[in-house]
Amino acid sequence: MRFLIIEPDKKLMEEIKSALLSLGISKFEESYSLKDGKYCLEVRGEYDLAIIDSDHFYPAIYTLLSSTRLHDPFTKILILSSNQSVEEEIKMLKMGADDYLRKPINWELFKAKINVHLRRWEGDTLRIKDLVIKPKEEKVYFKGEEVGLKGKAFELFLYLARHPNQVITKERLLHSLWEDPDLVSQNVIEVNINTIRKKVDKRFKIATIETIRRRGYKFCYPKE
Repeated sequence: MRFLIIEPDKKLMEEIKSALLSLGISKFEESYSLKDGKYCLEVRGEYDLAIIDSDHFYPAIYTLLSSTRLHDPFTKILILSSNQSVEEEIKMLKMGADDYLRKPINWELFKAKINVHLRRWEGDTLRIKDLVIKPKEEKVYFKGEEVGLKGKAFELFLYLARHPNQVITKERLLHSLWEDPDLVSQNVIEVNINTIRKKVDKRFKIATIETIRRRGYKFCYPKE
């Protein structure tokens, strides 16, 4: 999973990172300004969860939430705020936030909320016409028959399937699925794409992954 933390307070940033690490989460990017955070959300690509401390960004946080939702419906957003009012929480949720946590942060509650997102992400069965993908079991079925995708090929297939009809760059795939993307050749993406096409597309005579020249890959099943 890929996390983004937008937090200007360095001390609080370290506390957030420590809490995530205690849950076994080590893939996160740090942003200390709204400008950099906005760039990450709009240019670097979707994250599984963005944690944003809204206290430092009024009223620009509202614009960020609404603009993020327009171009990226997939990234979940957890707002941290000192504002104790229910009205403010409702407003944030209406603008595009998925969750809201009041400060000072109760770290047990913070970790419980993160675990909820982890369970949803890891446990949700994905059904796309005749394809069934079970993340927790790491299994793919087509018309009830198990496909046999494992490891990085499975992770790549699942990631693309969760972002249908979107062009996903090799760089984004590397940063989302590999621990040390800078040490991995982009050729590893092509190797795993070929594995998917051999075990899924050719075997069942369907098309699931489309190569977009000079841009990346797109999950295209079912073809219209």
